[in-house]
Amino acid sequence: MLAGLALSLAGQPSVASPYMVSSTTTSKSTKLKFTFEDKDNGIKETLTMPKVGFETPLIEHVLEFKLATGYRRVERMDRATQDGLGDTEVKLKWAIAPAQAGARRPGFAIEPKLTLPTGSESKGLGSGSTELEIPLIVGWKFDRVELGAELAYVHTFGEHDGTVPLGVLGQYQATPALKLGVELVAEAPTDHFSDYEMSANAGFKWKLPHGLEVQGLIGRTVHTNGRDTDKLKFVFEKYF
Repeated sequence: MLAGLALSLAGQPSVASPYMVSSTTTSKSTKLKFTFEDKDNGIKETLTMPKVGFETPLIEHVLEFKLATGYRRVERMDRATQDGLGDTEVKLKWAIAPAQAGARRPGFAIEPKLTLPTGSESKGLGSGSTELEIPLIVGWKFDRVELGAELAYVHTFGEHDGTVPLGVLGQYQATPALKLGVELVAEAPTDHFSDYEMSANAGFKWKLPHGLEVQGLIGRTVHTNGRDTDKLKFVFEKYF
């Protein structure tokens, strides 16, 4: 019975969520994702309650479509609390060459993301701009260890300069159902690389029977302006 459970869990799709760095593989089945997140920099606290995502494969092992939007709540020390719809994300992941366990060569994928300004900028619920992010993802899979890296360019329409995020992620399969991970991500504007921010995160993914998965992440982002941000995230996924 335990062996059967381990095999069923191992056969579920493997993706990099809840981390910022993505994976080179696509999901094998349609899934719903509910993300709850808290970001606090001491002056402003932003709650996502929840962010609802829909993901489905378009071409098995090759192409995946993702759509997500959420309800946000912003609490400031000097203003009234604001809440409402946040921005909407549309993604399309192309697994050019997915990473395979035991293979010497790395896997490659690209995952363009279009962020639409459906959240109110004046209330602090959205960016107020349309953004296009084009990342290149590289990954390796070993026996129990997965390594990944992501380099992207983010363009904000209406602005001349963009930003460049760069991240690395390491994950360890502690048990057939539990995977632990740590990541480091840096991001800077193209016109002023010294004005960067750096995030360090630690997380887990715990697969349950019946196509359920629970994920968690805790992290801290350090800004050059001295306004650091603490982050706590929980994700609940259901595969179909």
